[in-house]
Amino acid sequence: MWKVGLCFMGGSFLLLGFGVWMLGLGVVVFIEYVFGGAVGGLSFVWVFDWVSVFFYFVVLFISGLIMIYSVDYMGGDSSLDRFVLLMVGFVLSMGLVVFSSNVVVLLFGWDGLGLTSYCLVIYYQNNSSFNAGMITILSNRVGDVGLLGGLALMFGLGGLNYVELSSGGECLVLLGFLFFLAGITSSAQVPFSAWLPAAMAAPTPVSSLVHSSTLVAAGVFLMVRLSGMLGWVADLLFLLGLVTMFMAGVGANYEMDLSSVVALSTLSQLGVMMMIVSLGEWQLAYFHMVVHALFSAMMFMSVGFVIHGFGGWQDVRVMGGLGGYFPFVGVGMMVSGMALMGFPFMAGFYSKDLILESVMVGVWGWIIVLVVVLSFLMTVGYSMSIFRFVLWGQEGVGVIYFCWGESPWMAWSIFGLVFMSVFGGAVGGWLFLPVGSLLVLGFEKWVGIFIVVFGILFSVVFDGGSGGSLVGVVEYFFGGMWFIWYLSANPLVSLMYVCDLMSVGDDLWGEIVGGSGGSFLILGGVSAVLMIQEVELSGVLVLGLLGGIVVVLMW
Repeated sequence: MWKVGLCFMGGSFLLLGFGVWMLGLGVVVFIEYVFGGAVGGLSFVWVFDWVSVFFYFVVLFISGLIMIYSVDYMGGDSSLDRFVLLMVGFVLSMGLVVFSSNVVVLLFGWDGLGLTSYCLVIYYQNNSSFNAGMITILSNRVGDVGLLGGLALMFGLGGLNYVELSSGGECLVLLGFLFFLAGITSSAQVPFSAWLPAAMAAPTPVSSLVHSSTLVAAGVFLMVRLSGMLGWVADLLFLLGLVTMFMAGVGANYEMDLSSVVALSTLSQLGVMMMIVSLGEWQLAYFHMVVHALFSAMMFMSVGFVIHGFGGWQDVRVMGGLGGYFPFVGVGMMVSGMALMGFPFMAGFYSKDLILESVMVGVWGWIIVLVVVLSFLMTVGYSMSIFRFVLWGQEGVGVIYFCWGESPWMAWSIFGLVFMSVFGGAVGGWLFLPVGSLLVLGFEKWVGIFIVVFGILFSVVFDGGSGGSLVGVVEYFFGGMWFIWYLSANPLVSLMYVCDLMSVGDDLWGEIVGGSGGSFLILGGVSAVLMIQEVELSGVLVLGLLGGIVVVLMW
């Protein structure tokens, strides 16, 4: 497994060199293969530019570290070969999505992501995993409808290369809406948000790769590619991103399940990315997507280490004072949390500061600005809650059950992302953003720092406990993802018990209308006739009377 990880990391550094070269010289490489002959054949086109190369560098780099992390985490598993093959299949499918310029190739990669992510979510093969896997794959199949509709529409437009499409025209706006449908399902935007927290039933290495930085970012990457052809869809995308960001941020502050907190944090940041793409700032959204992938993967790996040490226990209220038990992992958790909240001069600070400035100097009303500021404030709140409940304070009652020390594979794989989470923002801003992105002067420059300071104070006084009946209902609403789980996930969860429904059906209706039921009815009828024949004339009269009634009714 570690050999596969080293191969991924070697390939990532090779792509990093190519990306810097392409970005510096403005090089874009198209590779086309015509299947079925030059005339009338199906053309497959791959595009290699700095956007795709840098993002796939992040995918390979994180995948390599996660494979090294899995040497200890998955060491006692009996089916490691299946795990490695699924992870490799996922990375290859992600390559088809990232480098595709053709809708057919994009569809192959998209379905490959859906299939491999489903197999990874149900890796542990229990009821919880099966339910989460079915919710995941059914939610993402809605996006397939958009891709298939986009494929049919592009056939009508006379080409399959969606990267080179320009803005304008009702057909292109319709095509943008179809791809928008695929993007919001993959990135778990409202109302398709329920599958992302449910997919945390997968092993931690899977969540670190699939649900923090790659699969969920595929929808954002697609919107980045098509940002110029969204048209009126951009307003809808802005609204969904804003609602998703606020909903997930508030819900994470009420959550006491450690894995759900980090899942909702990812969901909140995906809303931020979608919101910025809709504003036309695709380079800023891409920058935040790349930076977030680095420190979010480290957060998932650190949290998975803690949960693994507790034997699957995820309630943060029984933790506390664990920083001295795993210093390397504790540093990784601290750095990733500080980058997530936008602490000054950490990786997330550079992108989140520019996002705040873009929203505040735009044409949006004060209500939109207030919602964005509150959402960023919530990010600081739940990041500080993780620190307070897990690393700091008095040792919780569950510390006596913590039975997992730091191992070199897990510690160094987590620590390998610390450098990127500290310096990745400064370097990425210099590489990805155009000159002049930092020209905003005045109080807007201080808003991000004020949010961090007040967010820390907010986390100190915030309490997620329930109050009275009305307060409890309001908290249940905000802490339960605004009932999205009940609207989208619970009907699917009910369908997950199809085996139980089949067994119940076999015991009830199947026994009546099936073979056993038919045999029972025939034997019962024959027995009744024989019983009537054994009696005297009264029985014959009764049988004749019944026959006459049947004839009259039929007539």
